[in-house]
Amino acid sequence: ARHGALVYEREDAQRVGKGCALSWAFDKLREDYGDRFDAAAVFDADNLVDPGFLAAVNDVLCTGADVTQGYRDSTNPDESAVSSCYAVYWLLLMRFFHRARYNSGLPCLVGGTGFAFKTAAIRGDGWNTTTITEDGEFSVQQILAGNRIVPVREAVFYDEQPVTFAMSLRQRHRWVIGGMQIARRYLKEAFRCFARGNWSALDAAMYMLLLPALGLGTLFGAAGTIASALHAMTAPAAAVGFGASFLLGFLAIQGIALLTALLERLPIKKMWKSVLLFPVFMLPMSYLALVALFRPQAEWKPIAHTDRRTISDVSRSGG
Repeated sequence: ARHGALVYEREDAQRVGKGCALSWAFDKLREDYGDRFDAAAVFDADNLVDPGFLAAVNDVLCTGADVTQGYRDSTNPDESAVSSCYAVYWLLLMRFFHRARYNSGLPCLVGGTGFAFKTAAIRGDGWNTTTITEDGEFSVQQILAGNRIVPVREAVFYDEQPVTFAMSLRQRHRWVIGGMQIARRYLKEAFRCFARGNWSALDAAMYMLLLPALGLGTLFGAAGTIASALHAMTAPAAAVGFGASFLLGFLAIQGIALLTALLERLPIKKMWKSVLLFPVFMLPMSYLALVALFRPQAEWKPIAHTDRRTISDVSRSGG
């Protein structure tokens, strides 16, 4: 506010969470300004934004996109092994998930922050998400409505990452619980939209089924692993095969992390821990999905942010 921004302050101890805050904020904007604004951008308070971000997303919105997702980098990849793994994780998603989907003609998804959209996309009911992962729910809503979500490589922003494994588990537990909530609420609607000719709705249905499938796959995979381990105890050849398959899987995930770091021009000497430990970082997602199948409850809690770097501290030339 001291720098001239219009600031809305909300205090509501009952309706907590980012989705509730966004719903309230967009209602206030519509009440005060009507339909004056044709686009909006959403950031977390700790984000650092490249000066060219808005121009980049504006160009894409003006050429047919309804929603855009910026390119997420990290402010604190060197703070801990966990934050370093997060840095690789987000860049991997941007390059090999969002961009790959766009290149294949599939819709992208928004990732919680660093996204912009035409306000016409929420002109009917306003911002109307109720799950604890409002980004995934908003993405599914837009896809089922027939809107285009496009990643924008030139729209770079930087996001502070959790630094402890416990904090990371808490955050990712909320992600998988929210994913389950989205599936329960929108899966039937997705198949109905597909039956009406919206092929992207089928893709959205597959996305919503991913976490339940991952949870069930983890259950059966764990049973198979135990059986293989017991068999390996009495058969030396089986033990060699079991160990080799585990090692190959571990190395494959490390290879994906290394490829991401190389393609994104990350400083390998500083990021070697993230490459080495990336399989360990990713492993809990499967078991959290399994837990979410049987205990689909989680409370929204904020993640602490303490980093004080500026955009000039984190911007990577050529990034």
